[in-house]
Amino acid sequence: MYRSVILVLMLTLSSVSAIGKAADSAPATYLLQIASNLGCETLDINLISQSDESRKNLRYTTSAFAAVELSAGTHAFGDVTCVYKDGQQTFDILSNKFAPISLSAGQAYYGGRLIFKEVQTMDVNGTPKVLSNCTQLNSRARGESSNECRDGVGVNTSAQIAKEIELYIPDVTDEDLTTIRNTLSLTKEQLLYLPLNRNN
Repeated sequence: MYRSVILVLMLTLSSVSAIGKAADSAPATYLLQIASNLGCETLDINLISQSDESRKNLRYTTSAFAAVELSAGTHAFGDVTCVYKDGQQTFDILSNKFAPISLSAGQAYYGGRLIFKEVQTMDVNGTPKVLSNCTQLNSRARGESSNECRDGVGVNTSAQIAKEIELYIPDVTDEDLTTIRNTLSLTKEQLLYLPLNRNN
């Protein structure tokens, strides 16, 4: 499976190999690998320039890898947006986790791997959502139109389900770095490993 992902990476980043030879005015290229159980059609990670607040996205579809060209300078992580077939959801899970990344012109960087894991917990002591939205005066028997307030046996007393996104940062091995560099025909100097640094 890893080989197939690398093949997609080669197609996605076909222009990266030229960056090591580019002039100083060339943009930097930032590459990041992710995995998740979010079920997104596309997943965007926003990167914000600290100099002019311009924004660009790392966009993931079927590949674990995505790359984006950024201006030289410092960039901060912004929102993560998961686009589904019937809508989208935005998570502010990275902006306070990592220090900004500093990029040089004409240089390619690999930032490592992130795992986004959605976990669900059941609040057995909480009030069911349908009950917490009802009052003594609101009743469907009295013409109340809300579908979240029903009299008698119509009330769904199931415990509420809480969802949250957990973030993991697996270690990147020397073998991982060698495989990626060899696949892209880049040297260690052309594709630098720039580990994600957590904020204190």
